[in-house]
Amino acid sequence: MDDARLEELALLSTIEWGGYGTSISWQGRDQHYQRMVVELATLGYLVDPGASIGSDPGADPDVWRASQQLRQESILWRLATRQSDGVILSHAGRVRLSELRQALTAGKIRDSFGILWDQRHLLTDLAVEPASASDKAPLAVAFFDVNGLKDRNDRKGHASGDQLLRDFFQAAISLAPLSFRNGGDEVVSILPATPLGKAADLARAVLRDLGRALATASCGLVQAPDPGESPVDLIVRADGEQATAKAFSKGRDPRPSVLKVQGVDLEVVASRPV
Repeated sequence: MDDARLEELALLSTIEWGGYGTSISWQGRDQHYQRMVVELATLGYLVDPGASIGSDPGADPDVWRASQQLRQESILWRLATRQSDGVILSHAGRVRLSELRQALTAGKIRDSFGILWDQRHLLTDLAVEPASASDKAPLAVAFFDVNGLKDRNDRKGHASGDQLLRDFFQAAISLAPLSFRNGGDEVVSILPATPLGKAADLARAVLRDLGRALATASCGLVQAPDPGESPVDLIVRADGEQATAKAFSKGRDPRPSVLKVQGVDLEVVASRPV
């Protein structure tokens, strides 16, 4: 069920993002996708921007209703014949998009420490949140990975390692409320309406807080360019930047926290306190 709603969300978000007369790409799409597009148009969520005759409902209710019926028939015919794929969201379509966002992000649970959001919700939220992004309110994704957790467990015991994770998770969730445990000592933070510069400041703050717990981490930070990028691709890009940061930190003593922002040089944020 969620897969179908996520597919619908992705389509409606792409159309909202694209603005007036967004083109629907049919290339490589199966019949299921084509039926979804037609059904959304049938429900009145997608409308033809060129068929706007009689758009004022205050003029004459009967004329207005007839014009809306013609508008719906126009888009269905044009979609069926693929003579024009340009569409916009109707008011009902924007309401549907808002309802999907709320439904898909409801009922989340926390991780085993009760601090971060559980990993099972990460991909869903990464599909939902870009739908609200825009050029003026871009979305960023940060991928954190603690350095030396196994060594901490071996030297000081698992209770010490668990306390380190609690401190790290608390720092992340305090600065980035949409932070998810990605298994082990990895954290993925979704930063809505956050330009890269501001997101980098938040990431630095998390790394500095971790330094107070006598530990360091690597962080990769990327921006979501549009709602069409898959959640998996977003995570892969952020993890790639994080891996670059981690590789740089290895072999240095003391091992530092390192931040890698897409398109920006590596930055050593803080060394392990002595």
